[in-house]
Amino acid sequence: MIRLQWNSPFVTTVHDHVRAIRMPNLFERIFSGSLLAMIGCCVIANAFSRVAMADQPANPQGTVRVILSADTPSERAPHGGGNIYAPEVHHHGDAWQMWYGAQGTDGHDRIHFAESTDGRRWVKKGVVIDCGTANHVNDPSVVRVNSQWWMFYTVAQTAEDDEIAAAVSTDGLHWKELGVVLATGDALAWDSKKVGRPTVLFEDGRFRLWYDGQPTTAAAEQNETARRVLGQGRAVGYAESSDGQTWTRRAEPVFLHGAGAVDVERLDGRYVLVYESHSGVYGAESRDGLEWTSPRRWLATSGREFDQHGHVTPQLMAHDDQRWDLYVGAASRPTWDGNSIAVATISQPKSEIKTASLQKIQLTCVDEHATGYGTFQSHNQKVVANGRGYFMTHIRTRNEDYTAQQWRLSWSTDQGRSFRTLYEATHATNPPVMETDDHDNLYLIRSDFQDGHAYLYRFLADRNYRDPLVTKIPDGAAGKYSMAIDLVRRQLYYFAHNNSFHLISLDGKVLSQFNLLQPGANALLQYPHLFLDSQNTLHAAWTTQKHGIYLYWDIHYLQSSDGGKTWQTMSGQNVPLPVIADEGGPAERITLDDESDHHTWLSSFAVRKGIGHFLYLAQTPTPRQHYVQYELGSGQRKLDVWPEVRGQQLQVRNLDGYFVLGPDHTSDMFIVSRDAKSSRLACLVSTDHGQSWSDYGVSDQVTNPYSIGGFRKVTADNAVIGSFTDQIAPTTDTGGGSKVYFFRMEAKHRPASQP
Repeated sequence: MIRLQWNSPFVTTVHDHVRAIRMPNLFERIFSGSLLAMIGCCVIANAFSRVAMADQPANPQGTVRVILSADTPSERAPHGGGNIYAPEVHHHGDAWQMWYGAQGTDGHDRIHFAESTDGRRWVKKGVVIDCGTANHVNDPSVVRVNSQWWMFYTVAQTAEDDEIAAAVSTDGLHWKELGVVLATGDALAWDSKKVGRPTVLFEDGRFRLWYDGQPTTAAAEQNETARRVLGQGRAVGYAESSDGQTWTRRAEPVFLHGAGAVDVERLDGRYVLVYESHSGVYGAESRDGLEWTSPRRWLATSGREFDQHGHVTPQLMAHDDQRWDLYVGAASRPTWDGNSIAVATISQPKSEIKTASLQKIQLTCVDEHATGYGTFQSHNQKVVANGRGYFMTHIRTRNEDYTAQQWRLSWSTDQGRSFRTLYEATHATNPPVMETDDHDNLYLIRSDFQDGHAYLYRFLADRNYRDPLVTKIPDGAAGKYSMAIDLVRRQLYYFAHNNSFHLISLDGKVLSQFNLLQPGANALLQYPHLFLDSQNTLHAAWTTQKHGIYLYWDIHYLQSSDGGKTWQTMSGQNVPLPVIADEGGPAERITLDDESDHHTWLSSFAVRKGIGHFLYLAQTPTPRQHYVQYELGSGQRKLDVWPEVRGQQLQVRNLDGYFVLGPDHTSDMFIVSRDAKSSRLACLVSTDHGQSWSDYGVSDQVTNPYSIGGFRKVTADNAVIGSFTDQIAPTTDTGGGSKVYFFRMEAKHRPASQP
């Protein structure tokens, strides 16, 4: 990156990217054309200097120190003193990676790569994207999408004719170049002259790109926005893409202030933008990445020689909960062509974004003296609502051998503010799974580990839920089980982790039973899930466990269109039963290729309008919380949001948690899980079928929320309801050391961030 400053009576600062260009060509480029072009240069330079160096207080914190200097021919620049800049740093566990730009002695810029174990001492690996026939390539922005790296960078085939190109890689070192993916705008657009210095995030299944652009003088003569941008020097534009190659850009810039070489990150529930200047690094904040606060200077130059002329191409990273790291090109020369890479750690500036009002998740302690497995687990439904009130099940106590658990069915008629015991008994079971029908009857199934069977309890509303009717489900005993109710076919589906699948009529008759799954070569069924959609298609998904060791191996899916009699893949291919449970069978695998050696656990899944929604956590070295969408007709993976599932401020990350669907006439969905940064419940809402998520609600703090699950749909009285165990004592505690909670939250069918 060469930035030339001319001591001219007409031009104070030409703040432009000029690489490998002889002086006569530069003069031709700047001063050729109409008088407006010459005047424009003067306006650009002076306006940019005013904007970037506005008299704002600097953040006094942060010691700037050099971590990488130029020492190879591809980094030394024509003047021999070195020119490296545009750091793009990633941190995964103990591994640090940096892609960066550097100018060689031949005047051309290339993209380089280095590695580190601490983020301070770096080992260079050389050039990874060469300029080839182009004048320069530089300014890398790198994101990881599934198992592939994407790099977006500036390329200029000639002179400073900047455009944005892309490349892909599986290892970050060897790249396949895809060519230019974002060219300059239309002839009269504000970015008609050049676009470059991209910064990219991958969120909610789409690439989001911010870049800086400049207009031609011809555009400025006819376009008011272009004239304004020309007066400030440059501006920040925005574009989106679903595939990284075809982009839709906004017609107007999203940030002015003469900003360029920006980096945009999502930190602590907000978007943060930083940009370069002669006096240090400036920053702004946004809720959505499109509307930004006024900029403030967050880091000043050190006052020493190595950065005396400013900080260029900054990048921002979280250091910890209270501090940020700013990586910069430290400018030692007034022409910005003698840079080294430096870093400073600063305290997070106080946010200027007003906090959105969140719904309160109301907690009711149902049992103050319960076992740590009180609401085990989120793969099934233990809370329901009907016209008679709210109902929930949990286990209160256990013996050491886990063969005598006292379980309880509780009933609330005041929207969950209080509960009374409706029924309790002691068996070798986990908490019963529960459904309710259109006549307000209750259906519970519990297992019996001792006799090998399961038992259906029917609590009838016309008997005021007294004296339940009990049906034995032969060979249905298992530690994990799930159930779904089909009101059209008037039957229940029961799926247990001993591979058995059972159809039972609502009057208690066992209609059929068979093994749906069988163990595979690597793993066997562990946590079964069932979901019946509004079209009466039954869906099954499950987590497997690797043979012989404690490792949740992978996650799979099947569906049935005829009430569980036959089963198909997502694309409708019939499968013979029993189906192999792991990746050796025909059932689609939801987890990624590189996640099998780490715990992957399906928290919840739901289906609506032909789209399967999956929520799972992969406990990779850097944990990946996934929200995944599949198009069930084709089996296409439409969306995979990871490693974070979050709104503006809230982020969920947990092995358990569940989906709640709003009324069918809405597109509302909720995720209730554990707050990733606090010991409390957090709720996100989507009003666009899961394409984006917003903050919605939080509970008060508890000790350790565990086994968070609940009713799969918004109740008739517009609430999200569920239960969890505050696991204060170990799961081996025989009873009394933990607490069981019911929770309720109003569901207003809109994001909390909306007015």
